[in-house]
Amino acid sequence: MSLSILLFTILALGAYSFLFARQRLHILRRTTPDKQHSQNIYHGWFLFSCIMLPSLGLVILWLIFSPLLTDFLLENFITSQTAPPTQTLPLALLVAQVKAHYAGTLSNPTPAIIEASHYYKTLLMNAQLALTALSLSIAGVGFFYGAKHLAVRFAARQKVEMILSFLVMVAAC
Repeated sequence: MSLSILLFTILALGAYSFLFARQRLHILRRTTPDKQHSQNIYHGWFLFSCIMLPSLGLVILWLIFSPLLTDFLLENFITSQTAPPTQTLPLALLVAQVKAHYAGTLSNPTPAIIEASHYYKTLLMNAQLALTALSLSIAGVGFFYGAKHLAVRFAARQKVEMILSFLVMVAAC
């Protein structure tokens, strides 16, 4: 799944959770005699936050660290498959050639470069699959965690304010 489709899916899950929480609180308010602590919109924002923040946090961290990991694994693959890089070409140049062949801009690649390019393609596909699976799983766990807390007496406003305060502190750093 491409990154834009993944982000759209996470946003759609967040929007659904927002509407789900508001509707569920509306139904719960009618069935229980207890006075509602927070307005329905706060319950919606709480469940929205439970889904969006962990999922988007994972996507951001993945986008930061995944290229470093794939480059490290590619370098290990190249050094294990070819002669020591100092004897033929520097390792950084070999990595650049593999990436250029993967992008389709390298003419006359060696068989080692072609093999490393296939390995690099496999790494990128597996990384994208893992990102999709993990982020959607975390969104699902966040949905069930937040939905478990939905109740008439749940102080959703305080939780949403805590989440927003935390986000403001993180943004200030």
